[in-house]
Amino acid sequence: MQSVVSVTVLPKVVARPIPGEPRVPPSSFVSSERVPFSFDVVRGTVHSANRVIMRRGGCVISKSAVDAFSGVVDRSLVLDPIDKKYLINQARNRLTARAPKTAPVKTPVVSATSLKTLEDSVADLVGATRLEPTGGNCPACRAARGLICLFRRRRPYGLPAMTTVSTTTLLARLNWRYATKKFDPARKIPGATWASLEQALVLSPSSYGLQPYRFIVVTDPKLRETLKPLSWGQAQVTEASHFVVFARKTTLTEADVTKLVDMTTAARGTPRGSLQSYHDMMVGDLVKGPRNAWVSEWAARQTYIALGNLLTSAALLGIDACPMEGLDTAKFDEVLGLPAQGYSTVCVCALGYRAPDDKYATAKKVRYPAGELIEHR
Repeated sequence: MQSVVSVTVLPKVVARPIPGEPRVPPSSFVSSERVPFSFDVVRGTVHSANRVIMRRGGCVISKSAVDAFSGVVDRSLVLDPIDKKYLINQARNRLTARAPKTAPVKTPVVSATSLKTLEDSVADLVGATRLEPTGGNCPACRAARGLICLFRRRRPYGLPAMTTVSTTTLLARLNWRYATKKFDPARKIPGATWASLEQALVLSPSSYGLQPYRFIVVTDPKLRETLKPLSWGQAQVTEASHFVVFARKTTLTEADVTKLVDMTTAARGTPRGSLQSYHDMMVGDLVKGPRNAWVSEWAARQTYIALGNLLTSAALLGIDACPMEGLDTAKFDEVLGLPAQGYSTVCVCALGYRAPDDKYATAKKVRYPAGELIEHR
């Protein structure tokens, strides 16, 4: 390793909070866990930038500055605010120290503005924000933008510590749930709880991330009365607090694929060209490939993934649910006007609270032994 290496100073950055993610104080992070962003990763990226800058005759600063920069970014993400401040001050002291006489004449003293940028960058990374470089097209600026992109790609370490449920709680909730046959019509799901369940639907995984479905939450009592006889007269349609119709896309076009790619580019700040191969793969598979002949069935499979996600989420929140396939899907489509929108009904789900006299609430679950359902190889 060279005793003197070059490093780019981050250009002026603008911190923009990501929608739906409030800034989280560093104190809420788990200090006992190491983050997947190591000293070597930062140093390696800096060295890569060095090669670009040095070929262009860029300025250099001492190796200790690289170490300080690497260390403060690496360690401050898992420490409390007091320790973070100490590390930043330590970096300031090392970065502002004049280079030894043996260092190249070009070695500058890092300016106060650059130090402030370093401090802001670290604070913003801890605060789970997105960094967006502005201005500057010199080799050093381009290398700095590359470093920021690395931060962005490794952003999961900037999320707040996640609280997980225990295995006991998970299994208890799954044993508690059942396909509720009789709901208490007087009990309604609170607005905040229902909003979380809707987000659980939105966050459901799907093949390629294409989300080829739509969820119709039927709140109109008259409309639900209309749908009841189309659901074999099942009382859950009208008695449950909420009623959701799961619909799939009947066709998939290149425009649908392009929409997802454009949204991904905007959300992640990645160049559009970097996703072109992904775009072409999806088009070649589902739009122009052999699977297009049964893409509606493929979309139905994705819809059932969302249904399963909703059922599990509801159970964890203490909400009863009943998935239902006993319905006239063609009539549902007609009543809801789905064909004109390019969708068709797959299944429905009623959610709410079980009635005290629902005899199925205490019925023993009947499941095949795990040895018959799960095979280890």
